[in-house]
Amino acid sequence: MIFNKKGIVFLLAVLYNITALAQSEVLTLYKKDGTIVQYSFIDNPKILQQGEDLLMKTDNIEVSYPFNDISKYTLNESKEEVNLYDIIIDNDNLEEYTNEADIEGCDITYTRTFNDTHWQSFYVPFEVEPRELSDDFEFALINNFHQYDDNDDGLFDRIELEIKRCDPAKTLQANYPYLVRSKSNGRKEIKILSSTLYATEEYSIDCSSVEFKYTFTGSYQSITNLRKKGCYFLDGGYLTKAHSSTKTLDPFRWTMSIEARGSQYKDSPIIVNPQKIKVRLYGEDDTTVIEDVESSTSTTPKEIYTIDGIKRNDTKDKGIYILKMKDGSYKKVFIK
Repeated sequence: MIFNKKGIVFLLAVLYNITALAQSEVLTLYKKDGTIVQYSFIDNPKILQQGEDLLMKTDNIEVSYPFNDISKYTLNESKEEVNLYDIIIDNDNLEEYTNEADIEGCDITYTRTFNDTHWQSFYVPFEVEPRELSDDFEFALINNFHQYDDNDDGLFDRIELEIKRCDPAKTLQANYPYLVRSKSNGRKEIKILSSTLYATEEYSIDCSSVEFKYTFTGSYQSITNLRKKGCYFLDGGYLTKAHSSTKTLDPFRWTMSIEARGSQYKDSPIIVNPQKIKVRLYGEDDTTVIEDVESSTSTTPKEIYTIDGIKRNDTKDKGIYILKMKDGSYKKVFIK
């Protein structure tokens, strides 16, 4: 199966086009109902797909068989299984990908360019065995969020996403949000043999704290207007909010959204909604840098609150303030 730039299937299956070298060839068809059919040919048969049929052809004879009834075929009683499907997914040249049904018995080649060796989002319609790809890639699961109040003022200053390395012996599910880290830059290939290409679906997982709900949603479409939507995407090892209205996220990735669940502040929860959230692998260095405390206001806020939750008109007095910005985010500032 090969997909064009818009993700439309233009060839359902690529059959091996075999020209026999021997004078007599025995073609064995393994039907999906478990039965076996054999044909004997002379004079170099050719095997190809024609419409909905598998066509077996020589200069003197043609035999066709319903393609959808066949799971595989072998030539000359070879014990090697020959897959009928050759799936090629070039992530770099796709804006949208759709597959409406599970297809079994596939050789899947997934190609993607990695511009750095940081963690990236990974959302694909096939299963992955981490151990088989360990020379080139690491895979991780979304594990938990941690919120930190660095100056003990009662407000969260920063948030970290904790991820956990996948067990190499356990299969990664299809249509599930994971993280991948390439061990080197460049265009990489993930090849999965004799597997299943699953129907695509937009699937979400979430984890929650008392204050917030974090939702991770996979997508097989390019996502536009990231800044307007306010969602986070993985970039350079951080979950990041888009600064530009033109920022687009490629398919085969996931985004994250934050939703306030209600708190002691009721209708107007005072939270720090950072532009970046650090991603930390469980067991690695816990050292972090506070990036969201500012010494002065750099933009005009929509609303201003004191540390006690009292609404103010300005920040003329000394102290710590919570600024609700026009884009809906919050900043904590310290006025000397």
